[in-house]
Amino acid sequence: MTTPVSPVTAAKRPSVWEDFIDIFASPSEVFARRENNGFGIALLVLTSILTALYFGTRSLLQPVFDGEFSRNTARMMRENPQLTAEQMEMGRKFTEGVFGGLFVALGVPLIVCLLALVMWVAGKPFDSKQTLRSGFVVATYSYFPRIIEAIVNAIQGLLLDADSMTSLQSIKLGPTRFMDVDTTSPVVIALLSRVDVFTLWVTALIVIGLRVTGKMTTSQAAIAGAIVWLCGAIPALFGALRM
Repeated sequence: MTTPVSPVTAAKRPSVWEDFIDIFASPSEVFARRENNGFGIALLVLTSILTALYFGTRSLLQPVFDGEFSRNTARMMRENPQLTAEQMEMGRKFTEGVFGGLFVALGVPLIVCLLALVMWVAGKPFDSKQTLRSGFVVATYSYFPRIIEAIVNAIQGLLLDADSMTSLQSIKLGPTRFMDVDTTSPVVIALLSRVDVFTLWVTALIVIGLRVTGKMTTSQAAIAGAIVWLCGAIPALFGALRM
C-alpha cells in the first residue's frame, strides 16, 4: 500500500534563486526555510553582483571618488608632511581599478562574517536560540539591499550634476546628504551616516532574522538589532576621532 503524500511534503520547496526575490518581499519566510541551510551560494551571488556593479558603475561615480581622494589627500599630507602629491597619486592608482574590485570581492564576505558574529553575540543576552550557522544565513541575506543601494548610487551618478557629488555622503539617502562634510563634526557625520535608507533596511532585516531564527520577541530582536547597528558605527567613529 502506497503511503499518501501530504500537500506540505508534495509542495515544491522554493529554490535559492527565489530567495533572492523573496528576501525583499517576504524575508521572514526566507529566514524560516533557510536557517539550517548553507549560505555559500547566496554569499557568492551577493559578492559577485556587488563586485560587478563596482566595475560597471565606477565611472559614473568618479566625482565622488575624486572628492574623497582630494579630502583624504589634504588630511594625510597635513598629518605627514613628508608625503608628496605624486606619492598620493600613485597610491590612488593602486587602490582604484582592479585593487578596488578586489577590496569589494574580499570585503563583502568579511563584512558578512563580522555581521553574523556580532548579531549572534548581540542576541545572547536575550536568550536567542540562533545558531552561528543561521546567523551567517541571516547576515548574508540581510546584506542584499546593498545591491539596490549600488544601483541607486549609479542612477544618481548618471543623473546628478558632477559638482554636487563631492563625497560619499552626498549620495547617501539620509541626513548627511544635506551636510557639509568639511565643516560638520566627523563624529556627527559618522553617526548620522548610519541613519540612511539602506543601512536601516539592512538593520530591519537583521531584526526580522533574529526574531525568526533566534525565537525572540519583536522587542528583544529590535534591541539586539540596535546593538548591531551601533557596533557597525564603531569603525567610522574610530576614524572620525582620529581626525
